[in-house]
Amino acid sequence: MAERRPEWQALGFSSPEAYEDAKAASEEMLKIEYLMGVQDELPEGYKMNEGPGAVLTALGLYGDQTDNPQFSQPANIRSYTRPIGSPGSRTLGRYVTPHQNYDGAMSLPKYEELLNDRFSGIQAAMVGGPTREDDVFVDLTTQYNKVEGHPYEDTLKHELRHRGLRSERVQDHLKQTDFAFTGEGEHKIYELIRQLQMGERSPDDLYSWEKRDLQRFGDLEAELLEGMTEEQRMRLGFLPEEPGFLDKLMSIMD
Repeated sequence: MAERRPEWQALGFSSPEAYEDAKAASEEMLKIEYLMGVQDELPEGYKMNEGPGAVLTALGLYGDQTDNPQFSQPANIRSYTRPIGSPGSRTLGRYVTPHQNYDGAMSLPKYEELLNDRFSGIQAAMVGGPTREDDVFVDLTTQYNKVEGHPYEDTLKHELRHRGLRSERVQDHLKQTDFAFTGEGEHKIYELIRQLQMGERSPDDLYSWEKRDLQRFGDLEAELLEGMTEEQRMRLGFLPEEPGFLDKLMSIMD
């Protein structure tokens, strides 16, 4: 009985190493094609790589491409199954900030106590196991419709921006700047972005402080993109607009 040839040899590769390199490149290309496909399926106005907030959204969704084993991973997006929130209010989504990047000094027991209190409603309403650090939650089944102004996609992007902001890449960058981002200010800028993207407000109607905050936020995102390699930007869905970008996309696989 003839001995079976190794797979790399049967496929015509010159060595096992060449075969492994080609397989890794193929898998990487499939990942990029998948990310591009995700963009195509999103409704108009909700593209992850369009408009203010897109950089944080992409970092939150795809991972920040650092060596951090937590933030370099894609988002773990989970849903809960019934409306939650205090009387007269609704919690449409939440992001579980990891202990290492939680604002203010806090011991681990205190942090766990806070999570148990803050996420008890989600814990009771969700499926798929207990609440974990770095989870992104969205009320998938009971979101308001587009006419009422709170579609699922908007809540998802909002929570992904929370994750992107707290990633290692962004936190390291903020330490080198004077950009201050409080919890209240974070929600204000995200809501302003939503209003502009949905056409509820016009850039001409903004207050001077809103224009200033939006400009500073835009500068932050531009700096984050500038600090990445072209390959890193492309992995986040920020594709070059000039002719020949597909050739560049393929070249990173060589």
